[in-house]
Amino acid sequence: IHTKTKVKWRRVVLDCLCGSPGNVLTVLQTLGSDPNIGMIAPQGFVVQRSINCANVTFKHICSTKYNAKEIFESSIENMKLLYREMYNKELDSKSDIAFSAGTMFWCRYED
Repeated sequence: IHTKTKVKWRRVVLDCLCGSPGNVLTVLQTLGSDPNIGMIAPQGFVVQRSINCANVTFKHICSTKYNAKEIFESSIENMKLLYREMYNKELDSKSDIAFSAGTMFWCRYED
């Protein structure tokens, strides 16, 4: 499991990511049964380019405001690489991308 330097951030993200054993089971069943789902992000940590373009606040963790445009611009190359690895096609960097803040998420593994 990816670690965060701030304990509060790590606890909140892990709680949203995993929750109860029932939530974990639901996530695993969803990833196992729906081939169209490749990634599941923790609730409350998804930033979507077209909706949250500036002053994004993760109120459950801190009062700092983040600029989603800056987050996207600094992360777009890594998002393209991940997309290419997951879907074997190129990501249009101008598309309406959703971003998992905190870089913790469930991901489908295929051998």
